[in-house]
Amino acid sequence: MMADLSAAEILKKAEAAARREQLEKAMLVQIRAAKLEDGMVREHRFHANRKWRMDFAWPDLMVALEVEGVTYQGGRHQRVDGFTQDCIKYNQATLRGWRLIRATGRMITSGAALVDLETMLAFARAEQCAS
Repeated sequence: MMADLSAAEILKKAEAAARREQLEKAMLVQIRAAKLEDGMVREHRFHANRKWRMDFAWPDLMVALEVEGVTYQGGRHQRVDGFTQDCIKYNQATLRGWRLIRATGRMITSGAALVDLETMLAFARAEQCAS
């Protein structure tokens, strides 16, 4: 597939991957600073038959956070096929009981993603204690 791409397209893909990695690192720094790392798994496989992974997951609580690439140029999420595949993945996670937080770059850099994650984890922990 890469052989079919022009040099400009390959560069665009590399830049998009670097941006996504940067966002994931920023989210991880926030998670650690908020002391939410307990029980967290990076790149957690949640489906037995597919190779799907959650960027950040708390399997015991069935909570996950996905860093979205839709807002940066060249991300796979901007293409219809990539977006459709993400929707299928997210639906399958939801059907299996996962609570999913989807975070854009702006949500990560503003701290909004962390607030949503803290709220979801608190909700899941409270629900777990009640049962």
